[in-house]
This record gives sequence, structure tokens and C-alpha cells, in this order.
Amino acid sequence: MSYTAAINPDNIKTMESYTSLSSWITALEAILRERGVSYSDVLADADIDAELLRNPYGRVDVRVIDRAWKIAIERVGDDNLGILSAHLCQPVHWHALGLAMLCSASVAEALGRVVQYQEILTNVVTQKIVHDDRHFCLYLKTKIPIELVGLEVVDFGFAGLLAVCRSIFPGEIKPSRVCLQRPEPTSTEAFEQFYGCTVQFGCEQHELEFPASVADRVLDYSDPQLAARQDDLAQDYIQRIVQNSFTLKTQDAIKELLPKGEPSQQSIAERLCLSPRQLQRQLQKEGSSFTALLRDVRMELAQQYLQQQYRPITEIALLLGFADHSNFTRAFKSWFDCTPTEFRERL
Repeated sequence: MSYTAAINPDNIKTMESYTSLSSWITALEAILRERGVSYSDVLADADIDAELLRNPYGRVDVRVIDRAWKIAIERVGDDNLGILSAHLCQPVHWHALGLAMLCSASVAEALGRVVQYQEILTNVVTQKIVHDDRHFCLYLKTKIPIELVGLEVVDFGFAGLLAVCRSIFPGEIKPSRVCLQRPEPTSTEAFEQFYGCTVQFGCEQHELEFPASVADRVLDYSDPQLAARQDDLAQDYIQRIVQNSFTLKTQDAIKELLPKGEPSQQSIAERLCLSPRQLQRQLQKEGSSFTALLRDVRMELAQQYLQQQYRPITEIALLLGFADHSNFTRAFKSWFDCTPTEFRERL
């Protein structure tokens, strides 16, 4: 089945909103090390700043991820790099979601969390589960043509779900049926060896089906309380990336730069690898503005710092990017209708 006809300008226009966890790139480090290929060279050729990947919860445009993987595949010389590397996928790559899976009582519960918190991994797919007395099936479909996401990236990610479950749960975790959206490769051997069953290609969606007896097998050492804690962290993270993502990124950048003086929109935009116009446009989409966020961050931090009685008000003024104590006092009075000293006395 060919997907070329499905690619149209509307798909391209909406690509800017599709991101995945940065670990889809950082996972390449172990993959390439195993193959004797330089990870840093691949990043350089893909024009990716390694420093930007150090944030474990960082998001990366799916086009950038696909570019890095294509360069890696060219260096390795194996089109099956995605499926052949899936065994390297580990729960820690997925942060709170991966840890919640580790604490899950069964394969069904672990994969249920993947569907519930899929936005952590990527927002370029939709997933659902159908579970009855006989079968458990995970369905996944890309929102745009799979070639735009990257065949090998999807191979790695979908097979990685099974690899993570196999690393967590004892015994044989073998699907009874596997269907993939991707066109059939020249050789299907690597896919059938990994999944342990016949694989269908060119399907409408990805499907990973297990007998209910495998999916529902309960572990004695699961930890519901720890899983619930990781669920909370996963929810918090989704809140950050789904709602007001640029607002939160801008607030974080403002907090980081404030102690060096009042940051400009230009300096914050550069910090976020955007032009000032792009930053303004993104914030407007979320109903905010740079000026409002700068004020809100200062108001929030001012209250926090004033509760720390050991901090002199002159120090707080500098931490908030004000040139002097008097400027801070005037701003604070306009926010709270009292001076910083009066505010502190009321605590």
C-alpha cells in the first residue's frame, strides 16, 4: 500500500504541532554505540544541539526525530534499524510513564497507562484498547501519513512497547496478532523474529493483540501506591505539554534569566530558539503575552521570596530583575496595594 497520495499541504502545515519525547533521539546513543557509529556525529549532521536534549522531559519536533533516525540508518546501513533496536527500549526512557508501567500489576494495566498518558511519548498518534474475556488488543494509528513521522521511528516505538513489557513481566509475553501501518519491507524476518508471530503490513492501523490470559496475568510484586504516585507525575507533565506549553516554557525561561536583570522578549525568544515574532504569535494563541508573563512570574516569586525572612528586600529586588529597591517597591505596591515590607509584616 502506498501512502504517497495521502501526503498533502494540509499535513505539512500542521506538522509544527507534532512533537515527541526527546528520548526518541537520545535512545539512538545506545543503538549507535552497539553498531560502532558516532552518536555525536549523527546529531551534528542532523543539526541538533546535544545540549537541548539534556532536559529529560524535552519535546522535539517529529520531523527532527525522523531526520536524526534517517541519518543514523544511512550510517549503519540497515533499513531495519528501528525493529532491530527495539529491545533497547527501557521504562526509564519514558520517565513517569515508564516507572508507572514498572509498578503495574499486569500487561493490560501497563499498556492501559500507555494509552492514558500517550501524550508523554508523542502527540502524533491515537491509541485505544479493546479488552474482553478472550483478547486484549492495543490499537495505534498515526494522525498523519506514517512516512512523515518516519517508518523506522514508528517501528522502534511500537515494538518498544512490547520490549518494555517483556522487561517488566516474567514469562513469555508473546502477541497472538500484530498488524502494522507501514508498507511491507523487503524482508519481514526481523519483524517476525521480534514479535514471535506472523506480521501483517500495510494495515489501516497498528494492532498488538494478546490472549487475555497473558494480558491479565497479575504480578505479586506490583506496587499500587507507587504506581499512583507516578500517575500523578504523568498527569502533571501532560498538563504542561498539552495546555499552555509555550506559556510554561516562557515562564521557566523568565525565572532562569531574572537574576541577571530584567529579560527582554528578544532574550527569552533566543532562549527558546524562536524569533520574537514567533514567540509573540505562540503566546497569543494561548491567550497570553510576554509582558503579562513577566509580571505574573515576578508577582509569584516576590511572594515566595518575602516569606523567606532571611532574604533582605534589596536582594529580592535583584533576584526579580529590578535595577534597585525603589523600582521593586513601586511595582510591588501596584500589584498588591502594599509595600514589600508591609506584606512581610502581615505574614
